[in-house]
Amino acid sequence: MNEKTFSLNDKQHQFHADKGRIRAFLGGAGAGKTFIGCLEAYVQAAENPGTLGIISRYTYRELSDSTRRVFFEVVPPEAIKSFNKTENQVELWAGDGSQVSTILFRSLDDPQKIGWGINLGFAYIDEAAELPNDEMFLLLQTRLRAPEGPRKMWLTSNPPDEAHWIHQWFVKNRPEDYSLIHASIYDNQANLPPDYITNLEASFKKRPQWARRYLEGQFGTVVVGEPVYQSYEDG
Repeated sequence: MNEKTFSLNDKQHQFHADKGRIRAFLGGAGAGKTFIGCLEAYVQAAENPGTLGIISRYTYRELSDSTRRVFFEVVPPEAIKSFNKTENQVELWAGDGSQVSTILFRSLDDPQKIGWGINLGFAYIDEAAELPNDEMFLLLQTRLRAPEGPRKMWLTSNPPDEAHWIHQWFVKNRPEDYSLIHASIYDNQANLPPDYITNLEASFKKRPQWARRYLEGQFGTVVVGEPVYQSYEDG
């Protein structure tokens, strides 16, 4: 594995060390969610030579504008064997540096884009709260059958409300091999501009539910629009 030094916060270390088969990393704005999700994909590809992984997001625009961009910021250039923009896939040197693993970048707004015969070693969903239901979350799990392994899946996201499928799977009815890690914006403070947090705190002062989700990284409902009465505060 090519060397590159990363400064992870405690919650990111916890996520990387977690042994859950299906993991969720939910955090506030700027909590380092996509970073750790992409770093995990890089690590799994490097440590499982010959495996095929997928990095996904609900729409292609967000995938290409954000998630894929972060991935190429994480991966050292010398670890990349090739990148096919037309096929939207990257080959990475793996194992002792002479073997190769492949990662596909795919949007999840159409099940046909995944492919019925694909055998995946791992799957990563970024900003999973964007998915309207759990169908693609479950469909990807049916593809985790590559013999090279590790046959694991993880997702990162801002926390949705408690009616969302993420809460149902990772809190209300969580299987034993699922794990959930919450990260607040404060956990990643060292990697953020000095005024970023204070500006958001000021903006969300009268919106406690926004602060709960986007600062504290907890489940909650965001009320959109202006309060009906000036004295009203959501929460």
